[in-house]
Amino acid sequence: MTMETHLLICSASPGLGALALHRLGGDTFMSSITPNPSFLAASTKTKMIYVASEKSKGSGRVTPVELNAERLSARTAQATGGNAAVHLCLDRTERFLFVANYQASRAPGDASLSAFSLSDSGDISNPIARFTHHGTGPDKRRQEGPHCHCVAISPDNRRLVAVDLGADRLFSYAFDSEAGRLSPKGETKTPEGAGPRHAAFHPNGRMLYVTGELDSTLLAFSVSDDGLQLAARMPATQHETDSRNYPSGILTTPDGHHLLVANRGADTIAVFWIDPQSGLPTLKAEYDCGGAFPRAIRFDRAARRLAVANQKSDGVALFAWDFADGKLSAEPTNIVPVKAPLDMLFVNPQ
Repeated sequence: MTMETHLLICSASPGLGALALHRLGGDTFMSSITPNPSFLAASTKTKMIYVASEKSKGSGRVTPVELNAERLSARTAQATGGNAAVHLCLDRTERFLFVANYQASRAPGDASLSAFSLSDSGDISNPIARFTHHGTGPDKRRQEGPHCHCVAISPDNRRLVAVDLGADRLFSYAFDSEAGRLSPKGETKTPEGAGPRHAAFHPNGRMLYVTGELDSTLLAFSVSDDGLQLAARMPATQHETDSRNYPSGILTTPDGHHLLVANRGADTIAVFWIDPQSGLPTLKAEYDCGGAFPRAIRFDRAARRLAVANQKSDGVALFAWDFADGKLSAEPTNIVPVKAPLDMLFVNPQ
């Protein structure tokens, strides 16, 4: 497998923000083709990259971006029907796109979750569904209303989970990729005040792992046809911090043996071992994140390199991942200087 040669980075640089295309070991090209970039998703089929714009005033939007010869070009953007498009994901067929809108309570009918079909060329086509979440939590500042923060599709492509920090809920949807249909399937309450942020399915689809941003926890849910059931709740970090810790990014290794969580406050990457029978995680080690306030974490396609977006230290730290031992390198192998990085992807220009 060819290793990716570039990093595409969402930067909250002064003003409207920018996309940074960094050639690993080389230079960085900055582009302002889409405003307020917050999160990325890439199609392996069309090579299109989808960029969510976290714009709190006015409608959020998603922009398809082509990467050719180390240059970025934007195609027609699509309004998401809500404000602050903060997260997105593709379905497993890469024919549909799901978007989480963090601000969906500014006007009646604002969408917390939007879904779109994609054309064969990767353009954003017709909206197939939009849903508005409801609910609040005990944190009056952060949970005064719904704040959808993440969308995650199950490995079998039949269940979509929308994680809502403001409502303290996981909203489940049944997905039919043949019909292009998304329909509500139930709600699961998280512990009060958890503030669920991001989620990752286990590769076998039997567990869902969720970071609790507001109570600094990792939540594990068993997955069945009957819904989601809380199976474990544990601290996201064992480090003492002077201020609150806010867990953020989360991912599982492709082999399903480990789970990684970014901790903002503790400034660590926590590595959990996953029991192969129960699917429950156990904290194995914590590593310094190579900066401050790690927001997103991403593996390359081979899962040999981990990128960490350290928002408050203006850099993306790269670590080596040892598959055999389930360990990160003790120190970053490289730090890419970028103003306030929010998310990134390993890419290969065509």
